[in-house]
Amino acid sequence: MMKRDPEELRQMMDRFEAVVRESGVKRTPQRIEIFRRTAEREDHPDIETIHREVRRSMPCVSLDTVYRALDLFRDLGLVS
Repeated sequence: MMKRDPEELRQMMDRFEAVVRESGVKRTPQRIEIFRRTAEREDHPDIETIHREVRRSMPCVSLDTVYRALDLFRDLGLVS
């Protein structure tokens, strides 16, 4: 897995924070971690891969939570 440059990841996280704040969407620890795990990768992982990675730090996160978060991020224009 190729990871993003730390500065690029920081910029992506800053954009996430701004978009979430502007949209009025709740900024939950789960959403932050799901976005961070997605943004840190340069490839295009499937949802199950993101789920496995998020569960390393948040063992109780469900696959459904990851699906819903990524759908939300798509709707907000954060992921495609």
